[in-house]
Amino acid sequence: MRSTDDNLRTFRPIGLPFLLPIREFRIRVHWEGFESATDTVTERLGIIYQHLDPLTLQRLFIFYHDLEEELPIAHINLFRNIKYLSIKLINVTSPLSLAPLSLPVLEDLLLTMPPGTQETLLQEMECPKLMYISLDGNDNWTSTPIVISDSTLEWLDSLRWMTRDLRWEITSLPNLRTLSLREVRSIRCGDFCVHMIYRPEDFPSLVEIDFGDFPEWDLLILFLERRNFLPSSKVAKLRELTLPTFVGPVLAYTLTELLKGRLSFRPSNQELSIASLASSYWDSSW
Repeated sequence: MRSTDDNLRTFRPIGLPFLLPIREFRIRVHWEGFESATDTVTERLGIIYQHLDPLTLQRLFIFYHDLEEELPIAHINLFRNIKYLSIKLINVTSPLSLAPLSLPVLEDLLLTMPPGTQETLLQEMECPKLMYISLDGNDNWTSTPIVISDSTLEWLDSLRWMTRDLRWEITSLPNLRTLSLREVRSIRCGDFCVHMIYRPEDFPSLVEIDFGDFPEWDLLILFLERRNFLPSSKVAKLRELTLPTFVGPVLAYTLTELLKGRLSFRPSNQELSIASLASSYWDSSW
């Protein structure tokens, strides 16, 4: 079932049964002109949510437009059987006051909101079964780096970033198997490769990476060599690498062999570096 209401001031759940036994619910909320918008919207959302059966609802999609003060998390926490949750906040103008998100069987979470708000929600959530997180954001939003810790996301299996200007303070996620940097700029992809060269044990279960932009080739190959030829059996070998476009035959062969766990001839680190590429275009003697 899909429900969209762009004007909560006129919404009245007249004639609805006490509980709607539905598995999926979508709501888009846009408001303007309220003297106290937050109280009004929170109150009316509560009326809507009261008519959804918390025992049957499994997928919830919420789109709040022009939210300024508070996200009514308390209403969401009523639905204890939700397995998929999508929250989109557009045109947020001030920090949000958030109650902890507490959903005991939530498995998949999509957050589209400013990074600072994402971090607040991620650090305080109580979702012990959460395995998949997608984080989206507007490139105009600025923030301090986001910290994602295994203290609250112990069983996280997949993490997907969908913002170009990534701000991520990399920590340890011991059960993460899949990482997608699909929309992330090249320099941030390179930062992750550097981290993995020095600290491969921070992601011991990682086997798949999707890069949205090319990292520096020397960093990528050093990362794969370090990862796939560690003497420690506690760190899984990387098996799948996704790059945005076609790779030349020499590099394609090298990358394929490394992913298969075999060392092969490759260009030197100097030949692969940005400095080498720049020297073919500019006279370095100047």
